[in-house]
Amino acid sequence: MPLVRNIPEGKVGWKKVKCQICGSECWERPEQKQLLKENNNMIACCTKCAIEKVTIRDGVTIRGG
Repeated sequence: MPLVRNIPEGKVGWKKVKCQICGSECWERPEQKQLLKENNNMIACCTKCAIEKVTIRDGVTIRGG
């Protein structure tokens, strides 16, 4: 989810929520709920946590933190 500190003014339909991992304020987008419903092994998190926790390189998932 985009961080509010990076995108202070959200777009139409975006809702301010807290990251489930770090608690930072971020934007929940309308398409996110359907994506999470279709992929029940995923959780919503901010872009910072997504980059820090999981990086995929050449088809290999590297988990951090």
